[in-house]
Amino acid sequence: MRVFFAVGLIIVGAFGFWAILPSQQEKSAEISNIEEFIPAIMREAAIPGMAVSRIKDGRLVFQQVYGMADVEAGKAVTLDTPFNIASIVL
Repeated sequence: MRVFFAVGLIIVGAFGFWAILPSQQEKSAEISNIEEFIPAIMREAAIPGMAVSRIKDGRLVFQQVYGMADVEAGKAVTLDTPFNIASIVL
């Protein structure tokens, strides 16, 4: 679980560049990039599932779930799937 959290932090950090993108036209390109980037990272890191959200200026601007919450049971990740956060140990 710590690995999932650490990868999640890396992904969140990687999308910090969103704060400097000024135009709405770039927004659809950003989302397109995320929708390609996340599955690629999941494959590389062997992450079975995750939920990704982006909040800008207090508003939810992107939310998507990917993969499986329980691979053995064939249960997909949903918006209600609980994930451990803020539990990283260095």
